[in-house]
Amino acid sequence: FGLNRSVPKTMSPRTFFSLGTSFQKNIGLDRQTITGMIDYKWEYNNKKTIQLEVFNTQYVRNLNVGSYFNIFNSEFQKLEEIAPIFDSNFQLSQNDDSPLELMDLILNDTNFQTSNPEEYSENLNILDRYNIITSDFLIPTIAYSFTYNNQTNFQDNNFSFFKVRLANSGNLLGVVNKARNENNRRTSFGIPLAQYFKTDIEYKKFWNTNSNSVFGIRTFLGAIFAYDNSDIPFIKSYFAGGSNDIRAWQTYDLGPGRRANGLEFNIGSLKFLTSAEYRFNMFGSLNGALFVDAGNIWNINNTSILNNEERFRGFDSLQDIAIGSGFGFRYDFSFLILRLDLAFKMHEPYLSNKRWFQNYNFSNAVYNIGINYPF
Repeated sequence: FGLNRSVPKTMSPRTFFSLGTSFQKNIGLDRQTITGMIDYKWEYNNKKTIQLEVFNTQYVRNLNVGSYFNIFNSEFQKLEEIAPIFDSNFQLSQNDDSPLELMDLILNDTNFQTSNPEEYSENLNILDRYNIITSDFLIPTIAYSFTYNNQTNFQDNNFSFFKVRLANSGNLLGVVNKARNENNRRTSFGIPLAQYFKTDIEYKKFWNTNSNSVFGIRTFLGAIFAYDNSDIPFIKSYFAGGSNDIRAWQTYDLGPGRRANGLEFNIGSLKFLTSAEYRFNMFGSLNGALFVDAGNIWNINNTSILNNEERFRGFDSLQDIAIGSGFGFRYDFSFLILRLDLAFKMHEPYLSNKRWFQNYNFSNAVYNIGINYPF
């Protein structure tokens, strides 16, 4: 690489080549991913690291598209409400192509659009989400990352960490390949091309309060913008909830925005997350923690999905921030940490009236089991 001549050996430059494939079974639509990557990384000094992903391409293929309405049962239930309004004799089933047939019939019925605009719009939203989640994607990415970390060693608990990553997918191939599919989206070898810009910013700070306790904060902000009529691949979208996220909600269970009736897997194109955690030793290798997590996801791209509750609305969206708190136990095996966190919902933005402490109890607590610290 030409970079070898411009980066001195004292900066420990290294090039990483990777080629692999993975299969995901029994989760979602049984996804196969093929990935090829060339990654160049060097240490500007002992605190700053620069990374260039000069070639990072993924091919994502869904193997179990026919099970979509079994997995996303909430979408099927919405179609069950629309079907008798459109045609009382229409036979709808989760185990055949009837949901797709119904959505196509409604989409091309201008009379139904005029007489039942809400149902027509809901049908369009369901169809759009179906197309996004079930679509195969080619994701050719180039990215730049800058990391600042002044931690001296693994025992150092008084340090700062900052990372920014800028990524672009599909720009080069979008120029070279002029082919488009029936939805006017760029394709390469007949595969829809993911075209987007994505920015992730993360900051962490830790303080040693005494020899046996640490206080830490973490903030994350990320946004992804599609262009040239492209959709954002499901695997590149943001989600909220889980053992390393907003722990009072399960993975994919929160958002976008203040939408009350979410899907089985909720995703967005904008994410904000912040956490504070106090870690202390209880006795021996058993440690405890008290924590607060806050954040949410929103949609910021202009799509035909018209649910305004999902959209980011500037400062008004601060009302959509979900807040959870709780406590946890961590057992230090020296080579890893086994973690159990109990989290409680403090502020639930999707509730219609009282949003604070309505489900703040053990019966609605979320139990998270994890390996190592959440951040």
